Amino acid sequence: LVAAKYEPKKVVGVELQPRLADMASRSVRMNRAENAVEIVNRPLQGVSKIIGSGFDVVTVNPPYEPCARKDDPTEEEICKTEQKVTCEEIVKESAALLRYGGLFYMINKTKRLTDVLFYMRTYGIEPKKLYFVQPKKGKDLDAFVVEGKRGGKPSFMKTPEPLLVYDEQGRYTEQVRSLYNK
Repeated sequence: LVAAKYEPKKVVGVELQPRLADMASRSVRMNRAENAVEIVNRPLQGVSKIIGSGFDVVTVNPPYEPCARKDDPTEEEICKTEQKVTCEEIVKESAALLRYGGLFYMINKTKRLTDVLFYMRTYGIEPKKLYFVQPKKGKDLDAFVVEGKRGGKPSFMKTPEPLLVYDEQGRYTEQVRSLYNK
């Protein structure tokens, strides 16, 4: 979506799990995006030493749940919990990947908001906008997307209207559909 909508010079996706990295690579090929998108099958920690730094934008969809690490976690546990990478490690490596003034975006559950904002400031990414996500009208705000700027000056964070995902009929709202279109 990023490559199609914004037409950047290059998109690099980092995926730890081999099967999921393979699925992402096949999706890139099926969408004929090989010239614009590269999938790297590596742990996130230290990936800036491999793929470089100076990126304009870093987007992350991290595991949402902290946890006690297990010796042999399932693929799903690795996706959903901090079995292989923590929230702090994600923000730290994102800061290393970004150029000064580059933008950082993360989606996470609202219960992790304090942690995320703390780590962003700790590693030099200033929170600039905070979008709350509401699944449907009448439901609790359960997730957020935060936008930060590497090396940004501390200022008031903007909090636009929440993103309402589904309408009363269970379809994506116009607001969500517009995210998928140019």
